[in-house]
Amino acid sequence: MENEKAGYIDACKKEGLPEPLIKEMQGGIEVTMFKMGSTEQVTQQVTQQVTQQVTEQVTEQVTEQVNKLINVLLLGDYASSEIQNKLELKHRPTFLYTYIQPALEQGLIEMTIPEKPKSSKQKYRLTDKGKA
Repeated sequence: MENEKAGYIDACKKEGLPEPLIKEMQGGIEVTMFKMGSTEQVTQQVTQQVTQQVTEQVTEQVTEQVNKLINVLLLGDYASSEIQNKLELKHRPTFLYTYIQPALEQGLIEMTIPEKPKSSKQKYRLTDKGKA
């Protein structure tokens, strides 16, 4: 992610443009680039439009993925490798960042051993909110 940010900054410098505004968001980054002489009003309008589009796309994607995770956990508590197998996912980082992490952040699932998040015996279960 830091390399991506640096790439946008370098590209703007090469083109003689102001440094872009870069915000980290769940699932990626938001980059706002400015033209020379652009007004604050135009910048705000473009930022709002892009933010709304990205938010809708990310929210829709996360909801679908988190719903799939919830459906697996309705059957019981499982280790992350078991969940990943049930969802037929091979790429672990995708699984962690688009399924587990959003569900944890939304309070829909929890760890069975929260004080030892990297325990080999760690499992995940639905919270009351997740069951609802």
